[in-house]
Amino acid sequence: MPKEQILAEVNVPQLPQRRVGVVEKAAAILQPSNVPSPAPQTHLSAPTLSGVKVTFRLLPDQVTWLKKKIQSYHAAHPRAVRLTTQEVIRMLVDHAKTLDLDKLIARYRAQNSE
Repeated sequence: MPKEQILAEVNVPQLPQRRVGVVEKAAAILQPSNVPSPAPQTHLSAPTLSGVKVTFRLLPDQVTWLKKKIQSYHAAHPRAVRLTTQEVIRMLVDHAKTLDLDKLIARYRAQNSE
């Protein structure tokens, strides 16, 4: 069976292709754009939002304490959503916002300098 062909005539203007040279391309990239950049978000509170990755080291006893606390939470709340180390650290940072940081630093350094 032959295929049916429908002929349609549509007038589409052909735009001339313009090749951009290396110099023009570099100038376009280096020019400051007039589009304003979006304002930075001040607070990311939802755990689904991506944050900034922070890497740091903890002392071995701090890691042991943290893991024990997470395990004890799992044992006490077996049906709860799994608690992660990152979530606990985010909660600790949020809690530290409410404290007087100068006093906390002085107390911590006084304990650890001995």
